[in-house]
Amino acid sequence: MTAHPHPLTCLFYSIQFQRDPFTHIEHIVDRLLPRRQLGTSAAELAGDIDAALASGESLAPLDMSEYGLTDETLRAFLVELRARLPG
Repeated sequence: MTAHPHPLTCLFYSIQFQRDPFTHIEHIVDRLLPRRQLGTSAAELAGDIDAALASGESLAPLDMSEYGLTDETLRAFLVELRARLPG
């Protein structure tokens, strides 16, 4: 069995080349999650997002500032995406 990277890593990779990552939320919810292309379900991703936001830890290891995705932007993106997920 092939291990998937952490779902948040996959999620951030999916938006790294987007001019405006917030416009990609529809694509994630409507296409990537139903096909499990992030290696997780919507409910599991919601839990991962909740844990990341609640931890208060920097997302710096996942920071993609060279693509304009700072920790602040990534957190705002997660909040927006989380609002679209069940639970």
